[in-house]
Amino acid sequence: MSSLEKKFGIDQYYDESVAKKESIDFQDVVNWVIKDIFTIYYVNLKNDNYVEYSSNDGFKTFNVEQSGTDFFKDARHNTRKVVYPEDYEKVAMMFNKEHLLKSLEKNGRASITYRLLIDGNETYINAAIDYADEAKDHLILCIKKVDNEIKWLKEYEAGFKRSITYSSIAYSLAKDYFIIYYIDLDNDEFIEYSSNASYKQLKVEKSGNNFFNVLQGLIFRLAHPDDVNKINVALSKDRIVRGLSKNHTYAVNFRIDYNGEYKYVRAKVMKLDSDDNHIVIGVSDIDAQMRAEQEYEKAKQLANRDALTGVKSKYAYASKEAKLDEDIKNGMLDEFAMVVCDVNDLKMVNDSKGHQEGDKYLCEACQIICETFKHSPVYRIGGDEFVAVLTGIDYRNRNKLIDEIKEVSLFNLNNDDAVIAVGMSEYVKGDKVTSVFSRADEAMYAHKSMLKGSK
Repeated sequence: MSSLEKKFGIDQYYDESVAKKESIDFQDVVNWVIKDIFTIYYVNLKNDNYVEYSSNDGFKTFNVEQSGTDFFKDARHNTRKVVYPEDYEKVAMMFNKEHLLKSLEKNGRASITYRLLIDGNETYINAAIDYADEAKDHLILCIKKVDNEIKWLKEYEAGFKRSITYSSIAYSLAKDYFIIYYIDLDNDEFIEYSSNASYKQLKVEKSGNNFFNVLQGLIFRLAHPDDVNKINVALSKDRIVRGLSKNHTYAVNFRIDYNGEYKYVRAKVMKLDSDDNHIVIGVSDIDAQMRAEQEYEKAKQLANRDALTGVKSKYAYASKEAKLDEDIKNGMLDEFAMVVCDVNDLKMVNDSKGHQEGDKYLCEACQIICETFKHSPVYRIGGDEFVAVLTGIDYRNRNKLIDEIKEVSLFNLNNDDAVIAVGMSEYVKGDKVTSVFSRADEAMYAHKSMLKGSK
């Protein structure tokens, strides 16, 4: 164990005898967990004293300790030197003690993303701040570099003591992963680190040999039956070795039985830097995220579907129109036609027979449209108006199909069945979708007038 680890009391969390036995270096696990963090501040709110832990080796090892007596003053002073001018005001506000404490009281945590000027280049930085103890006497602040998106740090574990240790910081950063496996691919030996006591009831082995055999047993015992085959393939040794030879990391989502209820988790597999013989698998709880995504998809499906007729909705048509315009712009679409349909006399049916009969009349008309254009999406874009977008076989047979629906409408005209006025227009190079629709709409009104004359 290094002198730094002893200094910070890492031995409270680290069983050196186990590590030697398994030939596992806990430092590697710590490095993996905190690899994106390059500065951590621990601030005493009673006197504003602070300690800074920094990395200077590719964000791998925290081995620089600095301190000061006025964190907020030093933070504002130091950031002014390098922060992007347009961002300084919001950074200064964040490091105003009174403002920061109000934000923490209201939101439970604070986070800010801003830009630094490094060698004349903009570099995006994220600062995440939270209380380090239940008494709210200390702050923990993590600074990390973010590339293309804001990466929120999760809430940190409560109960930090005044004599904060290096390993407690590491474990707080590992909160997203309730189980971390460190595996030696040469002999399949492993150690499991758990950061969430509630998951210990899953009775996962702490260490041993034959990791992949152990993992297979866990999968059969805990995984949802529908996910077993997928996980066995994704987390097999051969698949992991092949996958990591192409990518530094990959992940698989699945469900596990937790207290009689299946919850979604994600297993993220990652190889350690410059070490092909050791990997880390972190398992995180993503149940809330997955449930939210599923609810969103359900809501999206409902929004895309017309409740009465079952065809696609006006909302879905707006998306389709935008996609068609995009395909036209990118040269990905050469031919399509639009058919505008209007159900005649719906208002009369509603007024004379009631809305229930009117709904039935509208559904009958919709069925005629869908049966005519079997291979095309149909949208209800108004109370009695539908649109079909013809491609492929329906486009090639478009004139025949238009004649068929006109014949049905002419027959129904004198038989009290659904009558549909219809108009079609083909895409011409240079058109926008609205132009094609307008021509089809004009053709529909011409047919509508003809039907009224025939009646």
